[in-house]
Amino acid sequence: MNHRRERRVAKRRRSVAITLAAATALVFAGAGWFWLSNAHIPSASAKTAVTVQKVADAHFTPSSNAPIFFLIIGNDERPGVGGARGDALHVLGYNPASKQGAILNIPRDTTVPIPGNGTNKINAANAFGGPKLQAETIGKMMGLSIPYVISTNFEGYVGLINDLGGVEVDVPTRMYDSDAGSHFEPGRQKLSGDDALAFARDRHSFANGDFTRTANQALVALGALRKIKAEANEPVGAFKALAAVSRRTKLEGLGLRELYDLMRIAMQADPAQIKSIVVPVAMGSYQPKPEAQQLFADFRDDGVVQSQ
Repeated sequence: MNHRRERRVAKRRRSVAITLAAATALVFAGAGWFWLSNAHIPSASAKTAVTVQKVADAHFTPSSNAPIFFLIIGNDERPGVGGARGDALHVLGYNPASKQGAILNIPRDTTVPIPGNGTNKINAANAFGGPKLQAETIGKMMGLSIPYVISTNFEGYVGLINDLGGVEVDVPTRMYDSDAGSHFEPGRQKLSGDDALAFARDRHSFANGDFTRTANQALVALGALRKIKAEANEPVGAFKALAAVSRRTKLEGLGLRELYDLMRIAMQADPAQIKSIVVPVAMGSYQPKPEAQQLFADFRDDGVVQSQ
């Protein structure tokens, strides 16, 4: 009789525990949904690190099989330096159906027509007309529409990496550039915000200068994606990752809910399935090589590059 009573008590306790766990999950889910639906990005007390802007009609639906394209801009604005030229330019394409993608890295001195401003270095578009003109310029070069732009400056870049707790990057070779402040030995290591900025700015450690630097900048971006994805694997990681990104993020043309939808799709992406490719540019003229057009055509149809 005592054993049956103990079993009944134990069963009731398990039932209560399950009920409490389910209720707790619903409370957190409900609170999270309310927050995502109604919260506003803090702007008065928190300093903006990153701006996420919709620059064209995205026609975005989370269940769409169409590829999604983002332009990532790191501009050179900092104390004593104005103009905000787009010195780090990367177009990320991701296909939710295949869970594959590619990031095309554009050397900053690439020479192209800039709408309304003649022919110039591609990074000047951001100084002439901000992220919208930079996206339009790159979109015309690649033959696609880029609806979303993620942009930051030196201070914001450092702050975002620090907010994420640093990122891991496989440093490909010894790097020492006093101008950039880099001093790295090869191998996988965790970079703070300041380290990541030094790594991304170094061009004097390489024979081909800006071409390798452009590729290295993409390594930091993919490292950040890996970090956010790892955070999302924790029970409340998605909210933690969203909070880290959104705490000092300024949104233009889209709401926090749309940002969450975009991040939810990003959580599905495996950085190992995203090819990183530097756009081929001719030395001297810095104009895109003929094979660049083949690359763009391969990229724009589904956000994936099969030819490389």
